[in-house]
Amino acid sequence: MIFLDANAFYSYFGRGSLGMTSSPVDEVALKHYLDGRDDKSLPTSVFIEVVTHFRNDSARLKNILRFREEKGLRLYNNIPDYVVDPDELTCVHYMNEQELSGYAERILKKKIEIESKFTLLFYEITRDLYAYYKLENTDKLSQENKDSVLSYIGRDVYRQYSSSVEQDLVNELTKGYDKNKEQKVLKDFYIKQLNEACLFIDILISGAEACKDENSDIIKSIQDTYQNQVNQGMDGENGTMPCIVDTLSTDTNFLEGAKSRIAKMLKKGKYTDTQTSYLRNVMFTAWFDRAQKLKKNDIFDMFYVGCLDCKGSNSNRCILVDTSSYLITFDGALKSFIGTVKSSNLQFIESIK
Repeated sequence: MIFLDANAFYSYFGRGSLGMTSSPVDEVALKHYLDGRDDKSLPTSVFIEVVTHFRNDSARLKNILRFREEKGLRLYNNIPDYVVDPDELTCVHYMNEQELSGYAERILKKKIEIESKFTLLFYEITRDLYAYYKLENTDKLSQENKDSVLSYIGRDVYRQYSSSVEQDLVNELTKGYDKNKEQKVLKDFYIKQLNEACLFIDILISGAEACKDENSDIIKSIQDTYQNQVNQGMDGENGTMPCIVDTLSTDTNFLEGAKSRIAKMLKKGKYTDTQTSYLRNVMFTAWFDRAQKLKKNDIFDMFYVGCLDCKGSNSNRCILVDTSSYLITFDGALKSFIGTVKSSNLQFIESIK
């Protein structure tokens, strides 16, 4: 099975017809190759990206969706929490432009919901790692005290604030999409919330330590801790991730162990081996090794690479026919990752350029 990403699909359609810049591939060669394949597919994650990208141009979107049908690009559901069924596609086929515009808005709402859910998950992972590491490296609290603080952060704070944070994130992302600045809005909101959470953790631990010491001034300890962290870079902007990374990188064994444990947790859920590998080796590495902020596109890229785990089969085909899954993408970062998990896929991409 062959899975196209959004840009490969646009090149197949013809980027010039979509008002886009030059193609990263010989479009004639790509069209000739794909027209000769009956096992090509458009992942649901890419379908969502395409629909939301052209949500304000329903006439062009209608042509794009008709092209998908004419070329026999089947949809492959690769998002665990969202499935597009045949009945939905049948309804879309008969929609007029006004109805299609409304459908695109509903898809955008779903996309924002998915992005918000995963952003909140990544926020909680980073917050909890920071809290756990800070507690492990203090000798001023008993293990019982540490467990109580960690339980409060993970249970009580989650219950009180996570739902409001997620709703605020949905609202901010919606505004961002309205202004075509969704990537910046997500980055800014994410890092601001993470900064506040980490400062809260530092203050909470400092206050707990001061309570255990009869000679400590609790208020002064909290104030000093807050100011020290701000001075070290916890500014809610460009200094927050480097500050978090500097803290966690003092114990590489802890960080690597945490990456593995989190990846295993996701693997136990609905996520594929390649998706968890992308999360650990691309997203986690970017955050915790290079101090990069969260990139919105990484969420749907993670879904896309999971198509490599699709186990396609066709009993009517000759046994010599390759029924493996391949991705067609011309994105440099995606190709770099694909090369680490399936080098033959890179050779395949080069063979059709």
